[in-house]
Amino acid sequence: MKNKVLLLILDGFGLSPSTKGNAIVASKMTYFNELLKDYPAISLETSGPALGLPPEAPGNSQTGHQALGTGQAVMHNITLAERDIKSGSFFDNQVLKEACKIAKERSSKVHLVGLLSDVPVHASEDVLHALIELVGRERAQAKLFLHLFLDGRDTRERSGQQLVERLYLQLRDKGYGNIATLVGRYFAMDRDGHWDRINKAWELLVNAKGQVVRSALEGVVDAYGKGQTDEFLDPLVINAEGKISKGDVVILFNSRPDRMRELTQKFASSNIEDLHVVAFSQYYQPFPFKVIYPATVIEPNLVSYLNEHNKKVCKITETERYAHLTYFFNGGVENPYSNEDRFFQPSIRQTDLTKYPAMAIKKLTSKVTNAIEKNIYDLIIVNIPNADSMGHTGNMESAQRALAEVDVSLSIIVKEALAEYTILLTSDHGNCEYMIDEQSGERRKEDTSNPVPLVIIDQELKGKGQTSYIELASNPATAVLTDVPSTILSIMQVPPSPQIGGVDIIKEAIIT
Repeated sequence: MKNKVLLLILDGFGLSPSTKGNAIVASKMTYFNELLKDYPAISLETSGPALGLPPEAPGNSQTGHQALGTGQAVMHNITLAERDIKSGSFFDNQVLKEACKIAKERSSKVHLVGLLSDVPVHASEDVLHALIELVGRERAQAKLFLHLFLDGRDTRERSGQQLVERLYLQLRDKGYGNIATLVGRYFAMDRDGHWDRINKAWELLVNAKGQVVRSALEGVVDAYGKGQTDEFLDPLVINAEGKISKGDVVILFNSRPDRMRELTQKFASSNIEDLHVVAFSQYYQPFPFKVIYPATVIEPNLVSYLNEHNKKVCKITETERYAHLTYFFNGGVENPYSNEDRFFQPSIRQTDLTKYPAMAIKKLTSKVTNAIEKNIYDLIIVNIPNADSMGHTGNMESAQRALAEVDVSLSIIVKEALAEYTILLTSDHGNCEYMIDEQSGERRKEDTSNPVPLVIIDQELKGKGQTSYIELASNPATAVLTDVPSTILSIMQVPPSPQIGGVDIIKEAIIT
């Protein structure tokens, strides 16, 4: 086998034996299926406790790329918080207690700002409920306001109504707390420099600029009637008195950093006097606010360890996936190591991605072939985002068209790389393989708990495949995403690292 590796990550590309709502099956993907027939493949687990997530939690980009880059299943901050809530230690968190103390001393408002979701990817409904409880315990509840982003991307696209109803019941039972504003995550959680969207959310939070409605529930139902879904909900003002102003306390309760960076930077550069802001996680470095769950840096990780062994690494993806191949993959380290080159293809700046299923894949593919042709990299890591991006639209036709483009890209990249590289073709989590709910028939947009493929493509292994997508998807996962880094080290003939977990999949699961 070659001792250089090309790691191809088809973001959001999972395994499901069902053909209903399976864009991968529907798109045919002739070349991908030829690879399965020619080369050995297994399935990898990507969700739940195996990846440091709560039980039943689907995989996601953060945990998936972190596993691929570190070989570790680090407990997600949401998992840590839910553990602490159960033990009661969450309510003793000094950062939160200090924030409540300041609010009481100033007689100021307390604002909880974040995603209302029952799928713990970016935020947790349980954490929100616990924060409401904690503010009450600390007797800072007199002026408690909630500023919530509706999901519809990692959840069903109109699940917000039910979540708002559930929250209303809790607030009624508590006897305190008001929903001040609502807006879709499309505006509040951008991560690719669409500052017009972020500014719209910011104006809602600090100037109560949006459509005024009598209640959050009424606003959501009315928006649904206009054809809006949770993700794209226009700004709604329920209680203008709840706007963020001088001397207030703000608690940002989203856990995952990539989609909170831009909004948090608005707080950091704000001219609102004496704001006391705390955040659930450290969204970027250096970070100007106190953090409830400080960041954990994982070193050595795959790239830093290869740096120690004088191996050169190249990373390629679209700008919208910047977080995935930088601080997620590098275990919380954002700046590149000395051995690491990064090439980002600008993502297309369109509101409706369904009209552009190819996205930037042709230019991205060209960047990959150029990197291969240079023949200077020992490891090339590529994230191809089309499957995940189209899966999150819920548009089956667009997802099929996107996967057809991915199939063409695969053929170009694999044929270019095969002479010099062993190619590991995998994913970070599932999505586009399950886009229609089998029971309700409703379209799905969220990530899945399904395993993902790992195809080992090397000239010496040709003829050792003999499987199909459905056959592979019908069997349980035989390895975990965290096994990939050790497998890469083995192929590259780099000594194993005790800090980089997992096993050599090729020796343990494919070739005996």
